[in-house]
Amino acid sequence: KEIMTRDCVTVPVHASLHDAALLMKERNIGFLPVIGEGKELAGVITDRDLVIRGYADHQDESVTVGEIVSKDITTILPSATIEEAARIMAKEQVRR
Repeated sequence: KEIMTRDCVTVPVHASLHDAALLMKERNIGFLPVIGEGKELAGVITDRDLVIRGYADHQDESVTVGEIVSKDITTILPSATIEEAARIMAKEQVRR
């Protein structure tokens, strides 16, 4: 809780890949939580996802963030210790 980002920039599942890329550029970030229609966490998208599963696969402009989102995510409660977060991140090979 003491070191987490509180005001996360998010992107809706229906946003275009271009919109997500612009948001990352404007905010100088490479990771976005993806929010579903009911405001639930639907997954995450990274700058690498945009390149590998989006543009490198020649996706057209109609493809949405929801179509290439990473759904296999690991979360942790704000009450967890920093050590616990570090352990989980190392085990799951999470960098962000």
